[in-house]
Amino acid sequence: MGKIKIGTIDSKKVMHGSTSIKKVMQGANQIWANAPDPFTLVITSSQTWTVPAGVDKIDVTVVGGGSGGSSRISDYGGGGGGGYVTNQDNVSVSGSVVIVIGAGGLAGNHGGQSKFGAIVANGGVNRVPEEGYHRYGGNGGSGGGAGDTENDKSGGGGGSNGSKGGGNGGGTGQGTTTIGVNNVLYAGGGGGGAWNRDFLGGNGGGGRGGRYNTTTSAVAGTTNTGGGGGGSGGVSGDNGAKGGSGVVIVKWKGAA
Repeated sequence: MGKIKIGTIDSKKVMHGSTSIKKVMQGANQIWANAPDPFTLVITSSQTWTVPAGVDKIDVTVVGGGSGGSSRISDYGGGGGGGYVTNQDNVSVSGSVVIVIGAGGLAGNHGGQSKFGAIVANGGVNRVPEEGYHRYGGNGGSGGGAGDTENDKSGGGGGSNGSKGGGNGGGTGQGTTTIGVNNVLYAGGGGGGAWNRDFLGGNGGGGRGGRYNTTTSAVAGTTNTGGGGGGSGGVSGDNGAKGGSGVVIVKWKGAA
């Protein structure tokens, strides 16, 4: 399967193994010549995408930005929720499509919404702004893990592939797969913060929670995965980590 990562650099020529894939003009259309079949684009920045000549149906995955992990107040911070993931097959396309890539949320904030035309995936949710729960994991594609409390060990790691985050107070996942049309896993929840335990982020880009007794800071969600940021372990001056930005994946059958 061919794959080109389209971000801020407008590639003119890439290699797929020993095959040269060139961006050329066909009338008013930009196309990728000599592309393998099926062909996949991973789009990492907001832009207007010109549909290649001869392409009228695509499969698409839209991933929202992950929410930031929470900072410690009295207990340890909860991990951020991964961005929500929308998969749609056999979508009709023509002309050009406006694509928006949602930003990852800062500590204590929601992730940004991603769009492929009218197809939307919301960002992961941090539960502090509406609910005030710093220890609870965020909701999203996969839930963030809860942070530990001072009196018991009730935290947990981030959820993965649509599951709930770990621990007492882990965030809710979307309950459906977060695997994209390119068979890559996205939107892992961030791990909760703790005093002396490591709560890992969920598979799919979730960041690990911070740990107090080793002065380990929380880790951000991976860029362009929609992963949630890790919750704060309460290290001096340490906040929850930022969520990972979203991504859009487009796949079509039949080389242009």
